[in-house]
Amino acid sequence: MTTKSYIMYRLAVPMTLYLPISFMFAMINLPFKVDFDAKYTYAGGFFLWAVTLYLGMASVGLATEFAITFLGPKFMAFFLVPLIIVNVS
Repeated sequence: MTTKSYIMYRLAVPMTLYLPISFMFAMINLPFKVDFDAKYTYAGGFFLWAVTLYLGMASVGLATEFAITFLGPKFMAFFLVPLIIVNVS
């Protein structure tokens, strides 16, 4: 496997998998009657929320992929602790 195809593989597969996961997380809000139609239509607000979840998952997931690539799995804990602290705060 060439370096270019490996990097594309490491970027394309997570970004593709984050899409159905973000829609599942967005659909968890539907039974709780979350008000998605505050500014947009209900469907538009729902898809805007799903895209927001997708971008959040992509930012954290790609940061983790970046850290695994450069630090390696052995030192991943040194990256995850500050990442979790920053995300919680």
